[in-house]
Amino acid sequence: MSPAVPFTLALLVAALQARQPIWNPDIFWHLKAGEWILMNGYVPRVDPFSFTMAGQPWVAHEWLFEALLAGCYQAWGPTGLFWLVFLLAALYIAGLYLLCR
Repeated sequence: MSPAVPFTLALLVAALQARQPIWNPDIFWHLKAGEWILMNGYVPRVDPFSFTMAGQPWVAHEWLFEALLAGCYQAWGPTGLFWLVFLLAALYIAGLYLLCR
């Protein structure tokens, strides 16, 4: 079998996965945290959002993804999120394919 066949199938699976609605209930939290990081130029060490925990220590362990997510959303809107999910899924599948070869 030609290597192009599994790779094409992997891209098709990635495209189908990216077309699914975003089910993560924290998507808006991630977008807002990423927006905050992009606006301020650093990762917050205290909670800047909540009322009850404002100023308390906060570890933003997903800061890089949140900044990437917010950047894509600011630049291209929901379409940017589709392409980001597609790219990440395609890279993941291609990596698995290369790993299993």
